[in-house]
Amino acid sequence: MSVEDAQAVLAKAEKHAKHILIGVPYLQPQDDLYGNEAERHLQPDLTHRVFKERYPGYKLLIGRFDYYGYYYK
Repeated sequence: MSVEDAQAVLAKAEKHAKHILIGVPYLQPQDDLYGNEAERHLQPDLTHRVFKERYPGYKLLIGRFDYYGYYYK
């Protein structure tokens, strides 16, 4: 999902959800998988620092800074 789409989805979800959990891969470029466009990683530059800049207010729940992170709000 693009940065703009992800920010819009989260803004809408925050109006309706008490808790939000997000799992994000860090630095993991990926094209279509098995012909499925939805599997593309449109934010292949994500790191913990980049995530915190783009999605302020989310806290790291569990993560390895070199591979994957789970954030909550």
